[in-house]
Amino acid sequence: MFIRRSKYECEKLIAKQRIETLERIICPDGHDYKKVGTKTVAFDTLFGNDLVHDVYVCSRCGKVRE
Repeated sequence: MFIRRSKYECEKLIAKQRIETLERIICPDGHDYKKVGTKTVAFDTLFGNDLVHDVYVCSRCGKVRE
């Protein structure tokens, strides 16, 4: 089981590094995020304190960040 887990962790790390490399190729100067909306995550009906996350999209590559 340990061998499979370590192999999985290695593959996960390689995939993460590949994604970062491709992002640097597409957006070499960093992402240019623009706010496109909000996303409500949790409701608090008692006090009206809703948990809201802003949603951003990169104008160059289309990557979504919440």
